[in-house]
Amino acid sequence: MLGALAASQANAAVDADFQLFLGGGYNPDGTPFLGAYASSGTTPWTDSVRFPGYLVASPGGEDRTDWFPLGYDEVYWWQYAAFGARLTSAIDVGADGNYNFGTYSDDGSALYVDDVLVVNNGYDHGPAGKFALTHLSAGPHQLRVDFYENGEGQSTFSAYFDPVPALDPTPVPEPSTYLAGLSALGMLGVFGWRNRR
Repeated sequence: MLGALAASQANAAVDADFQLFLGGGYNPDGTPFLGAYASSGTTPWTDSVRFPGYLVASPGGEDRTDWFPLGYDEVYWWQYAAFGARLTSAIDVGADGNYNFGTYSDDGSALYVDDVLVVNNGYDHGPAGKFALTHLSAGPHQLRVDFYENGEGQSTFSAYFDPVPALDPTPVPEPSTYLAGLSALGMLGVFGWRNRR
């Protein structure tokens, strides 16, 4: 069974293409717009460490928070360059259903499936995730994620896709909520242990 699941996940998405852009910003709704084209590359979909069961595509690495691929700004040499990125990929789902998608980014990002906005994790912010469900028919779909980094502080960018239809009609919690919940459970365990003594 696990082998079949791994095989279905491996076939769910092909390597993602990404493009880098110098500059950019935000539309009024918080979704990023991109500046001048700079370069391109590819990144694989791999099993997520942050969210087990999900596939992740992350040009800079899922756990990296210092991703500045365009280097320092030549004018404002004391800070990194503001830049954008666009990740595109074909995905293939095996059955009609609701599927979870998400981004984890610093700064803003927006995820589209078949040119429909599914996740808006926009505007300037620290590392944070946002997830949403969308209904997909069985077969191929196009995924696009736009990202903008304002050139200051940390920078990270990951896109997530769960290739298994969701049974629960609610999206997964945001990483900050997820981690806070784990911390709370840990504290309850500590207090419970102390009360047993």
